[in-house]
Amino acid sequence: MKKNLILIIPSILLLIIVLLLVTDHITFIDNVYNYIVIHNNFLTKICKFITFFGSFPGILLISLIILICSKNKANCYNLYIAIILSTLLNLIIKWIVDRPRPLLVHLVTENTSSFPSGHAMASFTFYGYMIYMLWHLDFPKKWKVLGIFLLSTLILAIGYSRIYLNVHYLSDVLAGYLISFIFLNLFINIKKRN
Repeated sequence: MKKNLILIIPSILLLIIVLLLVTDHITFIDNVYNYIVIHNNFLTKICKFITFFGSFPGILLISLIILICSKNKANCYNLYIAIILSTLLNLIIKWIVDRPRPLLVHLVTENTSSFPSGHAMASFTFYGYMIYMLWHLDFPKKWKVLGIFLLSTLILAIGYSRIYLNVHYLSDVLAGYLISFIFLNLFINIKKRN
């Protein structure tokens, strides 16, 4: 029952977001959130730096570092398979939904549609799987907890940076997290069975 709740609750939340999006009832919430974000040059530089870690070049760089440093190459390959499948899923959903990006001045250049956030999905899948791997390593618990805290903070910061940079709505980021949460749970469960 507990395992079912882990997937049922995010699935219901995702369904609510999709229904609000389809019926155009989420626009007000998204727009209010985007207009209350305060911008300044310092925060813009920080958010551009943070958003890099959810981008293809950022994840590729970290992937290469992990591959070079890791003793368990099988875990690395599972990480790469997860991020590739998550990216393909994101592109398919973007193509189907085709939601325009916010009508604000974009502080970074983006060429795809808005829903769901690719950075949110990629960061949740990639760093989420790293959290899963970290939890199963033979490290002292305090280092595991610290690593999980830092990776979780990075996931949330990347999502915030996408809204701050005016390239996503709040619902895009939340949907990206929820889709990746569901995907990652299914991926890990399939991997465990094999």
